[in-house]
Amino acid sequence: MKAISTLFNSFRKSSEISENAYAPSSLTDEVMEDVFVDNTPPVMDELVKTKNPMKQFLDVNYQAKGFGDGYQYHSADVMDNVLKVIKAEFRQLIDIMIDEKQQETYLLKDALIESEGISDRTQRRLENRIQEHGASIIQLASEKDLSAFGEGCVSGPLNCYQDGFARGLERYQEEKLLAHSTGLFH
Repeated sequence: MKAISTLFNSFRKSSEISENAYAPSSLTDEVMEDVFVDNTPPVMDELVKTKNPMKQFLDVNYQAKGFGDGYQYHSADVMDNVLKVIKAEFRQLIDIMIDEKQQETYLLKDALIESEGISDRTQRRLENRIQEHGASIIQLASEKDLSAFGEGCVSGPLNCYQDGFARGLERYQEEKLLAHSTGLFH
């Protein structure tokens, strides 16, 4: 009999434990909020915007590049060659941008033909975009012509490079003169 009561008591204790495992207690009342709630606002999928190639070209630190070249090479031939390279890169960039504008203009003209007779508003918008692209192409061609003489948008990078080159060359000469006059590197 004692064995039966021990068996029932152990069964009763195990059922109490299992019932208490599911019952709320002071420890289980606190649910970690960050597990179930995301407080960060949703992020809208944005189109990845590529940086304008002209802006990328103009954002290069030409003064620092010129300083390094002036300090390291200290030759007018190096400076002239790099200035020619900057002009050539600029003209190549302009050519690429003109080609892109011409391709977009072709697509806009094609869309204009397709929308003919459907919507006057759409046609006017397409015509405006075509005119805008034409004006952009003219402006880019003008910048390309000016770049041959070191003028226009390319003048900023050219002047910065020349200034940096002169400062780098000056620094090199100061250090060379200082090292020579002290006899440290004789």
